[in-house]
Amino acid sequence: MDYKETVPPKDFLAMQKKQRPSSKSGKIVVWLLLVLALIGATGTYYFYHKYSVLIQDPTVSSQKDLDKTLAAVEKLMMLPDGETPTMATILDKNKLADQAFFAKAENDDVLLAYTKSLQAILYRPSTNKIIKVAPIYFNTDVLSEDSVGDVAEMTVEEPAEASLRIAYYNGSATPNLSASTEQIVATNFPEYTTVTVENAAAQQYTENLVIDLSGSHAAEAAAIATTIEGNISALPEGEIAPDADILVISAK
Repeated sequence: MDYKETVPPKDFLAMQKKQRPSSKSGKIVVWLLLVLALIGATGTYYFYHKYSVLIQDPTVSSQKDLDKTLAAVEKLMMLPDGETPTMATILDKNKLADQAFFAKAENDDVLLAYTKSLQAILYRPSTNKIIKVAPIYFNTDVLSEDSVGDVAEMTVEEPAEASLRIAYYNGSATPNLSASTEQIVATNFPEYTTVTVENAAAQQYTENLVIDLSGSHAAEAAAIATTIEGNISALPEGEIAPDADILVISAK
């Protein structure tokens, strides 16, 4: 039998030529891989560098923690104006067991200490709750801006006279508003005593007021005002002073 060489058609040869990878495209792939590798290495170095800078400058993370904490707390209560607090995290609650302010504290709770306003706030990030708000007195030789994060070295004492007598007036047309305010204050200051809950002489107040009737409990009055988002005030004209240390007039 006579065999003849079969020649592939031209279309088939053209197709095979197109499908065969060229050395040029191979070079492009290699260069692309190199570029991606360099970008990855550069990115790794960048993030490693930023991380190294962060851990070498702890004030950066501390400031971020403070900002985050203040943003959360100010949604729960009004904070003192014009003052940046010192923030400390409770590392060992047992070391603070002898201080009444920290009676309900847990490890990892946060203390916001306003040394100018003489107010302290105990906040629990894990449950997003205010645990305690109180006027406190600090040993300023121990507590400073540099003591952030070590609450165990902090000396905090509450006023000797803890059981203040508080009166509540309803200064609005909303029924039982003063009773609601009394519950808020009692929750944050369980050591205070309620002497009366009644209507104010006027029911057109537009803001909550806290009046230091005794003239000697300004820090305590300020702490209550912060808790109820109120303002410190003198006794409004027309109101009769009750037999109490502090008067709270509710408006909203």
